Amino acid sequence: MSATIFDKNTAKLMDAKASSIRSVVQNVFASSVICWMIILGTCLADQRLPPAGSGMVITVFSPHKTAGEITGAVHAAGGAFVRATRYDKAWVVASDRAGFVGRLKKTGAVASFAPIGPIGSLLIGSQGLSRLR
Repeated sequence: MSATIFDKNTAKLMDAKASSIRSVVQNVFASSVICWMIILGTCLADQRLPPAGSGMVITVFSPHKTAGEITGAVHAAGGAFVRATRYDKAWVVASDRAGFVGRLKKTGAVASFAPIGPIGSLLIGSQGLSRLR
């Protein structure tokens, strides 16, 4: 009779340990995701350019924009294409006229970022960054 009690208690103890380990793993994973979201959000906010900005920028367009709409938006803002990025809705574009970033925003760009830094590395890649310098 004591063997059956021991087996039930052991099973309960093993279930409690497995549940505890699963809980720890889930908490570590959730914490990691939250930390990465904070870091990425901070980088995005830091690399975002003001509307008065000009020069070479990485501009990101809505996923619903076609290639023709993107080309028209960049040309309407007075810019020229420099190179593609890893994503078809993000382009390195340039214009020396003041307010270029603001004009891009008015023509449909979601955001414009500095080409050098963490966001530039993510979108262009390290080889592309070395070619821009």
